[in-house]
Amino acid sequence: MRDTFLEALATDQPVPGGGSAAAYGATVALCLLKKIARVEEARLPESSLERDFWSGLTGSVDGLLEVLERLREEDGQAYLRWARARKSSDVGELDLAFQEAVSCPLRIVRAVQKAAQRVLEAVPRCRRHLVVDLRVSLELLRGAGRGAFHIAHANARMGSDEKSEIMRRELNRLWEDCSRCLLQGQREARSRIDGRNEE
Repeated sequence: MRDTFLEALATDQPVPGGGSAAAYGATVALCLLKKIARVEEARLPESSLERDFWSGLTGSVDGLLEVLERLREEDGQAYLRWARARKSSDVGELDLAFQEAVSCPLRIVRAVQKAAQRVLEAVPRCRRHLVVDLRVSLELLRGAGRGAFHIAHANARMGSDEKSEIMRRELNRLWEDCSRCLLQGQREARSRIDGRNEE
C-alpha cells in the first residue's frame, strides 16, 4: 500500500520534516484507537449505552485526526516561512515566523495529550485482549509527542532570550502534563492485562 506522505518524507527536500513526521506518528496511534472503538461498537446492541461511548469516542478520534492532518501541513509551511524570514530584514515577519515555528509543534504536543486522554478513557472499557493494542497506541503517542517537543524546543532557542525562555517554560509544562497522562495510561493498561478476575 503506497503512502504519499512517507514517500515525500523520504526525499531530500526540507518539507515534510520532523514536526510533520511527529504528527503523522500520532495519526497512526489514533487510527489504532479508532479500530478498537469500531470493534467494540460492532459487538454491542444498538440501544447499549456502552455502544454510545464507543461511537462517541470514534467521533472524538475523527476530530483529532483532522487536527493532526492540518498540523502536519502547517508544520511544513511554518518551516518554509521561517526559512524565508531569516533571509529578510523584516523584523516583524521574523518574529511571526518564529512564533509559528514554535507554536505548530507545540500544538502537535497538545493534540497528543488529548489523544492520550482518549486512550485512557478506553483502557477500562475495552475487552482485556484489546488492551495491549491500546498500549501500542500509547507508545506511538509518546514517540510522536516527544518528537514534537524536541522540534518545538529547538525552534524556541532561535528566538530572543526572553521570548525563548517563556516558550520553553510553557513547552516543558505541557510535556510534563502529557507525560503524566501517557504514564497513567500505561499503568492502567498494565494493571488490566495483569488482572486475574476479568473475562
